[in-house]
Amino acid sequence: HNGPHRPQMIRIVESDGVTVEGVTLVNGPSWHLVPTACRRTTIRDVNILGFSGCGDGIDVVGCEDTSITGCFIRANDDCIAVKALGEAGSRNVRGVRVSGGVFWNASWGNALEIGYETRCEEIADIRFEDCDVIHAQREGWQSGGTFTIHNGDRATVRDVTYRDIRVEDSQEKLIDLKVQNSKWSRDGQRGRIERVRFEGITVVDGVLPVSIVQGFDPEHLVSDVAIANLTAFGQPLRNATDAKMVIELAHSVRFVDGGGD
Repeated sequence: HNGPHRPQMIRIVESDGVTVEGVTLVNGPSWHLVPTACRRTTIRDVNILGFSGCGDGIDVVGCEDTSITGCFIRANDDCIAVKALGEAGSRNVRGVRVSGGVFWNASWGNALEIGYETRCEEIADIRFEDCDVIHAQREGWQSGGTFTIHNGDRATVRDVTYRDIRVEDSQEKLIDLKVQNSKWSRDGQRGRIERVRFEGITVVDGVLPVSIVQGFDPEHLVSDVAIANLTAFGQPLRNATDAKMVIELAHSVRFVDGGGD
């Protein structure tokens, strides 16, 4: 657990080579599955059905080399969240792979999230691919989104890829990349977001919501964001206007052709 008021259902701490496979977790009181300060963690074919407030599905906290494949997550809060907390020794995060999953985000939070807690030097080499987001509910606090990086502390978040993902019902924001001072921030300095790629993202139903790319100030920017083959309802979105994207305090946010790394 993580304190008496927010107990976690399964927490794996400072472990190497753990596999969690083929289990179903139902309605935990808070975060459901939480590898913390681990290496080489495999999470495969796990179902999570959560209805409680703050009920994240899987939170990857201060870990290296984490694989999450073939999971179904229906969560009231973030479905997947990648974080770094002080309790994990402010460890960097590297090498997270999420693939083949189906995600339903309900009342709070986001579908595929990095943040808000980013209390380390670097969160890097994160990849989400071949997934279906079937519902990302409107939160109403201007926070909820489908593809989100909310850098609320000092980390540099870099080298993040979202590839070949279908979106059925994104209600508040499709893409939300922000460096910010939030109510969850603890570090006195802000970080950066660098080198993010979206490739083959398809909105197949629902509405096309706004997207936001926003840095904090001229020294703490969002930079080098590439968007390739973004479509909505069968139509290509070739620029920020098409994509309903607002860009502030950001450098080199571009819509590009083609695929590849």
